[in-house]
Amino acid sequence: MKIIISTGEKSGDLHGANLILQLKKYFPDMEVFGIGGENLKNAGVKLIYRMESLAVVGFSEVFRKLPRVMAGLKTIHRFIINFKPDLIILVDYPGFNLRLAKFAKRHNIKVVYYISPQVWAWGSWRVRTIRRYVDKMICILPFEAEFYRKAGVDATFVGHPLLDIVKYKESKPSFLNRFGISRDKTIITLLPGSRTEEIKKILPVMLEVEEKLREIKDIECFLVATPELFEEIKHFLNQKKIHLIKGLKYEAMRYADLILCASGTVTLEALLLETPMIILYKLSTISYIIAKILSRVPYIGLVNIIAGESIVPEFIQSNASAQRILPVVLKSIERREEIRDTLTSIRTKLGSKGASSRAAKTIAHFSTCS
Repeated sequence: MKIIISTGEKSGDLHGANLILQLKKYFPDMEVFGIGGENLKNAGVKLIYRMESLAVVGFSEVFRKLPRVMAGLKTIHRFIINFKPDLIILVDYPGFNLRLAKFAKRHNIKVVYYISPQVWAWGSWRVRTIRRYVDKMICILPFEAEFYRKAGVDATFVGHPLLDIVKYKESKPSFLNRFGISRDKTIITLLPGSRTEEIKKILPVMLEVEEKLREIKDIECFLVATPELFEEIKHFLNQKKIHLIKGLKYEAMRYADLILCASGTVTLEALLLETPMIILYKLSTISYIIAKILSRVPYIGLVNIIAGESIVPEFIQSNASAQRILPVVLKSIERREEIRDTLTSIRTKLGSKGASSRAAKTIAHFSTCS
């Protein structure tokens, strides 16, 4: 079995790697090349292209990186023609991956999409493209499979892969002792994102909220940084009394009284850890206007979308200001136990553990029966 897998972001790289490890149980001699990062590489995938060079945030950012993305596509197209894979697996990242799907179908290569594009939220015109060029859609959110089936796409729900990933190992007393924090302190954890563009727009707002909150309450604050952005984030702190960490992420999230986070995968991680959160997000003005026009859902946070109501406060664009956020922070801290109970009830909708295993089984069955 010859496979190409394409991911475009950190979460996709992680989930794609776990999928490949599970697929090896069905195809132990398979040969896999891919577009991705360290996780895919560590799973035994030979990288054609590094995903970091192709990643973009928002619509206006696409134009700046378009020449690089198009050059990358040409390189990958040439590789596909020479390698002649039996199957291409696409992981999220629709702007890039749907182009690969079109190219693959033109060359009679089967296409499986794992972690389906969120076209139900925006970009509904892409459903037609998916129906035409994707042979099998594997969904990780509970409502997606029905959405795709109604659109004529062969879709299967396998549950969310984060259920197998989100784990904290250290106890709360041990974690707090590590940083010299007493158990009666209010703990706030900041997660401003994993991209430079997000850090520049979102982190300053979070730091202003932290500063104003410190004037009112006796708090301890953690800031979780990716290893790649650790030094860049460090420059923002300017001697602030914040614990900047790049490990123990899930402990810092689980033991927080409240999380301030960017929109994205982290909101589901917080849901699984049952920690109250507030979502902040800022894009360039052009990207925001386009996203607003295309959006088909009233929320940006996946927790709210899954719940079907506003469970988690969202502050977007100009509304993402310390003045607006601070009163909601105080109220959320007061209601944290009530909010935890609500999050516990929502997380059951994500299915059970074993999503990567079920996805691999689905792909193996599809590959041998189609």
